[in-house]
Amino acid sequence: MEWNENLPDVNKWQPNSAHHETLSAGLLLTCQASQARIVTEAAIERGFNIHNFDSGPGVEDIVRQELAKLLPSRYAIDPGVVNDRDGKTAGEIDILIRDRTWSPAIKLGATPSSRRYHFAIESIYSAIEVKQTLGFQQLDEAMEKLVKLARLNRPDNPYGHITENQHLPLFDKKGWILNPLHTTVFATNVQSGVQFQDLAFRFGQINYQLGRRDMVTVLCVLGHGSAWYSVKGGDTMNATFMGDRHDDLQLSVHNSEDDQMNTFYRLYEHLSGHLYRSVLATTGITDGYGQSPPKYWTYPYDGARYNTASGEKP
Repeated sequence: MEWNENLPDVNKWQPNSAHHETLSAGLLLTCQASQARIVTEAAIERGFNIHNFDSGPGVEDIVRQELAKLLPSRYAIDPGVVNDRDGKTAGEIDILIRDRTWSPAIKLGATPSSRRYHFAIESIYSAIEVKQTLGFQQLDEAMEKLVKLARLNRPDNPYGHITENQHLPLFDKKGWILNPLHTTVFATNVQSGVQFQDLAFRFGQINYQLGRRDMVTVLCVLGHGSAWYSVKGGDTMNATFMGDRHDDLQLSVHNSEDDQMNTFYRLYEHLSGHLYRSVLATTGITDGYGQSPPKYWTYPYDGARYNTASGEKP
């Protein structure tokens, strides 16, 4: 056969659409599988846990594991203690989603698996407090820890700071920031006798007393529902806390029976959107958490070749 005989009809080389519906819902199905694994592990933990309403490390571990599978590798998912440059701390947080590329730990743990790593508040994208079973008291405790975290000294990152190491003041927008803190109360079950709707109302009423920077952004209970904030009268499902900082917010609650398998997916939607929009203010971490330079001397070396415009002899 010659090289130009029986050429194939390239118009027939089209992607296979036979499984379009299954593939288009691939992320949803993946999140549903993650939710099932977390719920199963939580049930096992409750079986061994005398104090039924305490969060067991096993549940926190599997939530971190599932998030690590889904989120891009640029994000680190760890427990740890969070500090600010004023020496204040919010204590240990169950799950921290933090920058692993530009930001160092400010104090290492005794071993690689230690939970006592310390991180700068500037390096945190999102924080999650985990409860096995959520009642009113457990909600209050989780929100208290996250509000304390939000009240650490965390400088705003202006809109023109387009990457962690590049700020173009020309692009700054008045009132916009790129590094709001995303916080979530996460649970795998609701306490007997408590309705998710009532938890959502309490969540909203506690936030009612808080400023925009301090409030907790999401409540998520697997298999029960989610609560988050959207811009009042806006055309988006959720507030970004970036360019809408001066807009009125409203509490959005979703707990329909036909969507209970998708609760983890709803959280992932909110979380991934926040992460993709965010740019952290990490440039001052080494100075802010270290020590000012010691006293030093300078020697001008007038006439040195390296001080001429061309680098040649003057």
